[in-house]
Amino acid sequence: MFRKSKFSAALVLSLIVLSAVYMINPSRTSSWDPRARIIGYVPYRIPSGSMAPTLLRGDFIIAHTFAYNSTPPNYRDVIVFFYPPSPDMVFVKRIIGLAGDRVEVHDKDLYINGVRQNEPYVQPFLQKRRSRKTYTTTVPEGKLFVMGDNRDNSADSRVWGFVPVAEVIGKVTRIWLSDDEARVGIIPTQASIQTKAPLVKRKDPLLTSPANAQKQKSVSN
Repeated sequence: MFRKSKFSAALVLSLIVLSAVYMINPSRTSSWDPRARIIGYVPYRIPSGSMAPTLLRGDFIIAHTFAYNSTPPNYRDVIVFFYPPSPDMVFVKRIIGLAGDRVEVHDKDLYINGVRQNEPYVQPFLQKRRSRKTYTTTVPEGKLFVMGDNRDNSADSRVWGFVPVAEVIGKVTRIWLSDDEARVGIIPTQASIQTKAPLVKRKDPLLTSPANAQKQKSVSN
């Protein structure tokens, strides 16, 4: 009887602690998913090719919700976030511009504050679509400019606007399951983006969480 009572007390205490952690939300994630707030990791499945070749259709990824607990989102991070036009959906894209940046897209080239960027992760361009049109914008405070790596087949900030930093769920840190086993593992960290000219003479998809695959609608991004 004493053992049972002791176990019940421990169980109640554990539930209280977990509930407190959930409400405090130490990861500061925008997600209400208990895994995101307590464990710090949430799995998702990629339903489209908007992030190819980095993430392929069918890949299972891990989003680390504590990634931005002490540091803000940074250039070239791959993030999951609530889709601004429809917050009940979750998308995955790459951060291209931060607050104050002037982002320009000319044909196949990306410029940040007038500096042409080297993007080795981008899918080769195959067709003339929105990615070939000239696009210019300045990122507002508290917002992020994001794009898919498959520029010819990605609905992103060029189409529906900026992502509020407050709507970021977490940073994609690894592929934990893929049809191609060689792709499983940590997503390589890309070189830092160049936002200032060098001193010569003188800074897409709706995702489906395995646990909620049957609840969420699938849309192309």
